[in-house]
This record gives sequence, C-alpha cells and structure tokens, in this order.
Amino acid sequence: MEYVETDKLEKIHNRNLDISSYIIDEEHILITGEFQERNLITVYEKPDKPIEPHIFHHMKIQSIKAMPVNISLEVPMVWSVGLYPGTSKTII
Repeated sequence: MEYVETDKLEKIHNRNLDISSYIIDEEHILITGEFQERNLITVYEKPDKPIEPHIFHHMKIQSIKAMPVNISLEVPMVWSVGLYPGTSKTII
C-alpha cells in the first residue's frame, strides 16, 4: 500500500498519548502521562441513538521514581584465569 496524504481527508477519530519527565531533586524524577481519546464526528451505536462528538477517555497518571546512580567501585573482577584488580561500574 502506498502512502496516503491526509491533509484533505476528514478526520473522524483522535487518540493522543503525551508522556513527560521532570526533575524533582537530585534523586527523583516525576513521570507524567496523559491519554485522551475522542470521536470527531457523530457516530451511531444503534440506528436511533446518535452519539455526538466528545471525549470518551481522558486519563492522567503520575509516578515519582528514584534515579539510578553510577558509582565506580574498587572491586577485583573474577575471570576464568583468576582475579584481575580494577574498577567496576555499579548501579545503586
């Protein structure tokens, strides 16, 4: 199927999902999401019951998360040939 230009077509339905992240402090971020779904034209579930254009789903979600921190630790690495002194990245 080839690409169809939508500029001149009538849009009948819309579904949007917007996700954003915000810094709260050095250890936490806020993640927000908003979902919205709407009909843009009149639709009929039954022949005599029109449903006018409206938003029928609208949700907002927020969550605070701790940010991982990378710390270099002086830890020997275990290899098949023995121990190797060095540093290793660790996520806490």
